[in-house]
Amino acid sequence: MLSELDKKRFLKRYLITIIVWLVVILVGFSGPTALNSEITSSTNIISTDTNSYYAAELSQERFNGSTEDTQHIIILELKNDEKVTDNKWNNYTLFMTNYLFHHLEDKGYDDYLSAPTIGDRFGPALQSLADEISRSFISEDNSTTMIIISSSTLILGEDDLTLEEHVPEIRELLSNYDKLVEYIREVEVEEEVEANTFVSYIPTENEINNNLNLVLTGTVANVVDTLDVSESSFRDSEIIAGLVIFVILFIVFRTPLAIFIPLLSTIAALFPAYLISAILGQLGVIVINSFLPAVIAMIGIAVAVDYNLFSLVRYREEYRKRRAEYELNNNWNDSTRKETEIYCSQKMNSTAGQAAMYSGITTLIGFSSLLITQNEFSVAMAVGVSLVVAMSILTTRSLTPAILAFAGRYLDWPNVLSRADKEVEFNKEKNVDLQGFWVKWSRLVMKRPLVFLLIGIIIMMPFVILSAQTELSFSLTKGLPPGTESREGFEILE
Repeated sequence: MLSELDKKRFLKRYLITIIVWLVVILVGFSGPTALNSEITSSTNIISTDTNSYYAAELSQERFNGSTEDTQHIIILELKNDEKVTDNKWNNYTLFMTNYLFHHLEDKGYDDYLSAPTIGDRFGPALQSLADEISRSFISEDNSTTMIIISSSTLILGEDDLTLEEHVPEIRELLSNYDKLVEYIREVEVEEEVEANTFVSYIPTENEINNNLNLVLTGTVANVVDTLDVSESSFRDSEIIAGLVIFVILFIVFRTPLAIFIPLLSTIAALFPAYLISAILGQLGVIVINSFLPAVIAMIGIAVAVDYNLFSLVRYREEYRKRRAEYELNNNWNDSTRKETEIYCSQKMNSTAGQAAMYSGITTLIGFSSLLITQNEFSVAMAVGVSLVVAMSILTTRSLTPAILAFAGRYLDWPNVLSRADKEVEFNKEKNVDLQGFWVKWSRLVMKRPLVFLLIGIIIMMPFVILSAQTELSFSLTKGLPPGTESREGFEILE
């Protein structure tokens, strides 16, 4: 039995541990904000060998090689047998091209191309050549054309944040018919023509809504849509994961403390990992991309809850067993209860806690292997995930035992939900551990390990064969949900 002096010594140590972790949480509270402020967009996540990286290559295949250095591609697709070569749609394409460039020129864009503007570049002497190039911007069935807005100063991979900010601006310009008409009227004033002369040359807003599919695509738009979809998916998955975890913890433990401890451990693991990642980003050690915060959160929630789940089950099992022993000897009181809390915390830490640590180390080794790639995206993922896994190991082996040493008895509160008294009485009557299904199953496996190993290999073999035959694709375009604007534009180009 522990002496009162030993109890005070252990409790003092655990109290210091809890205080240290509270300080860590408070310091790391600014971690999410700091990490988000360091986000930069790295196009290194896209392979230069794929069509997703070069929107120009797709448009070259579709439009005979006229868009080598495009930044933004605006697709004009007509329906209901309308033709882009008709005067009203040709005029619309012309004014839309000039209207877009007028609003984007001061943002670093210095070139534009569309079928109606080609002739201005060649003059009458080279009209036949201009007509040939102009024709390459129009599909064979005359239902589709495109506008290209490009820049020689904004470089993909260096000015990504600036370029990505332009995507929603361009989409707003494309959808704002009134703003287009306003620009055309300004041109009428400059050209000193009668009001609404040029406006009458283009389709009405109703005709546009009924017959025109106007789509912004290109590499930059594709990356923006990919990030938006990914971040939205991550957020949704985090919410769903949180709800599922809450349900699982409630089903397993049915007590508030058992839900609170994994939640606190998760926060204690995530916040410092966010903060350290942000600091490493500021120092230039890693490049923080838009995926990193969400990936850290998902992995952090998974491992922190997983490690704590094992630990709490082990603690509760040991606590109820010792309580049954003390009650059999009529020696269950405040002193033995506190001794049991301390003992079970240490026992849990030396068994389930140690197993969780080894599991975490193997996870660390696995993610650390991404450092070998020397790819900015992979390196950031390796560092961020390794940090949150390491912090999860530390919380499982220090914070969780410390809390349980003080409040372990409340892991069975309220008794009406946890049914702790019923299990304690069962242990007292049998004076043995519960012989549930999983205990019997584990003993059967341990009795014939080679047989079950062979069964496991046979079950897994088909999946191994299928995974080896899987063809991997890194096309961001095909990875976007159907109906996403930039994906729709690429599909039209194809």
